Amino acid sequence: MWFFRAEGERGPERVSAPSEHSDDEVIVLDVRGLEPPEPMIRTFEVLATMPRGKTLVQLNVRVPRFLLPKLDEQGFVYEIREQSADLVRLFIHHKPD
Repeated sequence: MWFFRAEGERGPERVSAPSEHSDDEVIVLDVRGLEPPEPMIRTFEVLATMPRGKTLVQLNVRVPRFLLPKLDEQGFVYEIREQSADLVRLFIHHKPD
């Protein structure tokens, strides 16, 4: 499945994945520049249709503190990687069975 965005819109896209994942397993969602609650809304839109075994990588400018407890409630696990002062990668997966 491929995701495309309208001109000027940031949304999910398919990109080359880090070495621990094949690109068939990773969906990247860039929410940098969006105002709350839009990043959370877009994240849950993607997660609603994301098959088990896939990883959503959310690119953000900060750790999304309000999203994390909601991910726990919805049955997802995540890993936060703070890459720089203005780039945070949030790796989100379904909890293992």
